[in-house]
Amino acid sequence: KGFLAVYDLQNNKTLWSHKIQSFDIQQSKDMLIRTIDNESSRLNYSNGRKLWGSKYRIFYIDPLLKIGLGYYTGSSMKLSNILKAIDLLDGSVKWERELIREFGWDEILHLNDSVILIASSGLHAINLINGEGWDYQAITGDKNYTAAIATTAAGVALGLLTGTYVYSTG
Repeated sequence: KGFLAVYDLQNNKTLWSHKIQSFDIQQSKDMLIRTIDNESSRLNYSNGRKLWGSKYRIFYIDPLLKIGLGYYTGSSMKLSNILKAIDLLDGSVKWERELIREFGWDEILHLNDSVILIASSGLHAINLINGEGWDYQAITGDKNYTAAIATTAAGVALGLLTGTYVYSTG
């Protein structure tokens, strides 16, 4: 909650500012990617106007190749596992491939100037230009709901005593 602003240090002035509620910003050189409510867009650095919008939540940007990686995150609670490469110049989809993200991305590493390695339910080498690469599937998380059940049970007990209930959503 607050303001997003671009400030020109050479001329000592604010170029533009927008009032915002909740957002994510990814910045690299002249790339300014804003995500609000799971939709990403690129903002013009000079005036703050939206250059393009996308229904994909961009999680990673490569400023040299000008490619963003993201997933469709519509109103459904079900997570998409179709990774999309978004052209950061015009917002178009360059390629797509399945990349399971049940427990999120654990790590992302550059193997060279165009190939990355993502640790997410295994290891996945991805060529950022064409989406090709290899996959090694592995379990990298655990669906253990013991803490959530214990928290909810304690919350119900608290509710019976005080009238205020607490429950876990995790």
